[in-house]
Amino acid sequence: MSLLKELRQNEQAVTRLSANVYDPFERAYLDVRGKEGRLLDDEQVKRLPNALEDDLHYKEWLCRKHSSEQILGYLQGKGFDYSDWLLDIGCGNGWFSNLLAQTQRANVLAVDINQNELEQAARVFKRDNLYFAYLDLLRDKRLLEPMKLICFNSSFQYFDQPIELLDLCLSLLTDDGEIHILDTPIYSVEEVAAAKQRSLDYYRQLHADNMIEFYQHHSRSLFDGYKVEWLYLPAKKSQRRNTDSPFPWLKISK
Repeated sequence: MSLLKELRQNEQAVTRLSANVYDPFERAYLDVRGKEGRLLDDEQVKRLPNALEDDLHYKEWLCRKHSSEQILGYLQGKGFDYSDWLLDIGCGNGWFSNLLAQTQRANVLAVDINQNELEQAARVFKRDNLYFAYLDLLRDKRLLEPMKLICFNSSFQYFDQPIELLDLCLSLLTDDGEIHILDTPIYSVEEVAAAKQRSLDYYRQLHADNMIEFYQHHSRSLFDGYKVEWLYLPAKKSQRRNTDSPFPWLKISK
């Protein structure tokens, strides 16, 4: 059965492409999201990335909106059609997946292992070319349709096997497909130790020690063996506008 047929035949809002298992990451992640004020109601999610000014993370959303506009502008020249597939890995509450489906003439598969936010995403965003699925890609290594685009939007930092993941994603791409990573902290080798300590201090301050093992600190050297183009590199904080992301945007191709 083709992926599209399987998704369309599914009667549930979220398709199960992996078996449901207890995942300590989901529990730790939701605990932290709650403490940070990032678990939003449906109306708040529906507006994203256009957060209201009284939103606790309004300034962050200015950056997220700008970076999403940047990649959507880039994708406009790709000439997708509805036989093409775009994969959003770690889609969370689905706001970016929705933008992809809204602006691109392609099928969008949005996957995560966070059932809570997946169900919210499927409830809030309904488009004929948008599909939400529970999928642990590394665990199941499920054969999907060839992908024109695989995107990690503020999600790559939660994967602890980045080389295996990137190699798998490359195998899923069409010959002219691309992997994009954005709004994700990526450090120089020299910065990693200090970044790990900041994260350790932060999660301990939140009384969320169980999240420490799940947050990864990837360095630029990780990508040395790949065909990489850095599409955006942040300037120093003093030189950035309030809409400029503090994190890079990179493209990986075959």
